[in-house]
Amino acid sequence: MYALVYISEADQLFEPSTLQALADNANRRNRLLSITGFLTYKEGQFLQYLEGGEKAVNDLMNTIQNDPRHTVIKVIKIPGQPQRYLNGWHMRYLSGLDLKSVSLDDLLAGTLNKLDSKIYSEEKVLQLVQRILIRFSRYFEDNPQAFFPPL
Repeated sequence: MYALVYISEADQLFEPSTLQALADNANRRNRLLSITGFLTYKEGQFLQYLEGGEKAVNDLMNTIQNDPRHTVIKVIKIPGQPQRYLNGWHMRYLSGLDLKSVSLDDLLAGTLNKLDSKIYSEEKVLQLVQRILIRFSRYFEDNPQAFFPPL
């Protein structure tokens, strides 16, 4: 399994309905590509996590990087991931309210924005991101009432 997480700056304002439509389109596309993940947006920044086959994820990331609606700031690639963490989530838009109980958006965004590659090795960053994702997936496994139906 291969994964990546990225953060980007939006070049325009996004309303909740626009974000949901974006996720709905991505959900349909990602289902065909066997990619799972989530998208969140806060204060003009996107945070997206993608997992699947390496070629499919990298091809999709190339498309994302060429999207004129935002500018990708940081990408963390996670090769050799031991498992798929978001099975069945071909693309889920998660609002800040959805993530409040696990604070995943702040945790990942803070990690990506503040980790300095001069101080932290790529391996340490990968380990931290994987621990965050394990915590996230376990939360939804342990709290099925917090899980909402697939799109």
